[in-house]
Amino acid sequence: MKHILLFAILCCATGADAATQESLRGFSLPLPEAWILVNKETPAFVDHDTDLRAMGFAGAFTSSDKLSDAENKIANGEAEYVFRTSPPSGAFIDNIRVQLIQAVQGTRICLNREEELGHSLGEQVTVKGCTQQDSRGLNRLSYRYIKVSDRLNYHHDEYQITPSVVLLLAGTSRTAETVEMERLLSQIGDGVADFFHTYPLLRIRIADLLAEKQYALAVPLLGKLAAVGETHAEYDLGLMYESGYGVEIDYDRAHDYYEHAAAKGNMLAVTNLAGLYFNGAGRPKDIDRAVQLYKSAAEAGVAIAQTNYAGMLINGLGVTANLGEAIDWYLKAALAGEHRAGTILTTLYQAEAAAGNVEALRMLAAIFLEGTGVPRNVIAGA
Repeated sequence: MKHILLFAILCCATGADAATQESLRGFSLPLPEAWILVNKETPAFVDHDTDLRAMGFAGAFTSSDKLSDAENKIANGEAEYVFRTSPPSGAFIDNIRVQLIQAVQGTRICLNREEELGHSLGEQVTVKGCTQQDSRGLNRLSYRYIKVSDRLNYHHDEYQITPSVVLLLAGTSRTAETVEMERLLSQIGDGVADFFHTYPLLRIRIADLLAEKQYALAVPLLGKLAAVGETHAEYDLGLMYESGYGVEIDYDRAHDYYEHAAAKGNMLAVTNLAGLYFNGAGRPKDIDRAVQLYKSAAEAGVAIAQTNYAGMLINGLGVTANLGEAIDWYLKAALAGEHRAGTILTTLYQAEAAAGNVEALRMLAAIFLEGTGVPRNVIAGA
């Protein structure tokens, strides 16, 4: 009932210029009377019996697909939306999306923004301006553009929270008059900067703590980064919960952190996730899933995954046994310096050489001469 009452006050309150609300992400949103915050905590998405259409916000989106995408993201806690609820008759309902996204190529810049936008959107756009500045230690990239297809005004402010995470404020309006939109973006941006200004330095502090083996002190800092989707922090926490560094071993939590990092393409997380499935730690044992994950990471070049996948090929675990393919993977891992692969490969070649395989003898000599995954030994190689 508390949320419903607050919802009604936001829609209908009069008198005050703005009402400060707490964002789902933790920073404050000073909302003008005519605007409303919609996020996962809004009753519609808690009860799952109402959607943005029923709330009267369907007109804020240029297609039903974009509307459905917004509803799904809000329901999953991935985005927040700020709407103007009482636009002039017939006007587009202004909206601002507040969303944490993965940075594609690190720090964004203004150079070639129009060309890049046109390429990513698949249509011609006109960029009205782009500025880049420091906002309390956060790199802020601001630009405005118009799409030829709908002639709407799009406003983007990107705040670099970490090297891999950007907080996006994306506003859309029908009219060219953008004073209200610019003011609200600025107000929300101030909240973003105040809340996240220490985040760029967290990685440095965490690195120092890990180097000093102060794992318990590193955990809460990693948690702050993981909460915004920082993939390296998610992987580190997975490793800490799997190994008991600074925390009690918790395979279930380790699994969850690895899953989040793996979904963003962290192949070390994919490798460790495979290990959990192989051992039945945190989730039921699943050899087929383990071999799938090991193969994926092996193909991405992770030497440990190459070694483990080769082992599954030799033993026919979750895959048809194939000694030749296994040796190829062991060799790739050994060439990358993976000592376990070098040791296994040496053992295999020694057995083949003892059975009279001349090619295996030559390969064994090459391994020792080059030090491929094993200590270099010129005498043994000769």
